[in-house]
Amino acid sequence: MSGTTYASRSAANAYLNMTPTLTEDTTIAKLKNLRGNTAECFLADGTVTLLKLPKRLNFIQPRPGQYLIVTIMEDDVAEERRVRGTVDLIISPQQAKELNSDPHWPLEFHEKEDDSEAADPFDAGNTNKRKYLETHEAESDSDF
Repeated sequence: MSGTTYASRSAANAYLNMTPTLTEDTTIAKLKNLRGNTAECFLADGTVTLLKLPKRLNFIQPRPGQYLIVTIMEDDVAEERRVRGTVDLIISPQQAKELNSDPHWPLEFHEKEDDSEAADPFDAGNTNKRKYLETHEAESDSDF
């Protein structure tokens, strides 16, 4: 196999296993929609904005609802553009659960733990399998 496949896998694993650190000036966004290399995102203040997804993040395809660390351009030119910033980091769902307790995480994006979501739906067994009623005869009723 080629070396690029291994490098891509190891880069993806290293990227997903690292834990980002949040500061006061870190901007968090929630992905609404992905169109090519442009991401439509909700910011913590409720506005929807377009952000550019750089090529270095092409090996990870974020899903709607995933959180992103972004840089927003705050100049007059950015107000006239449709794309107002860039995506710096894609936060995996495991990382988002860890960062949810961070004091710099926006209050608008806090998620509460739900017991029904955490419970395994297959604890009761296979729901598609037919359940047969077993009948047992008492040994004293046998004719033998």
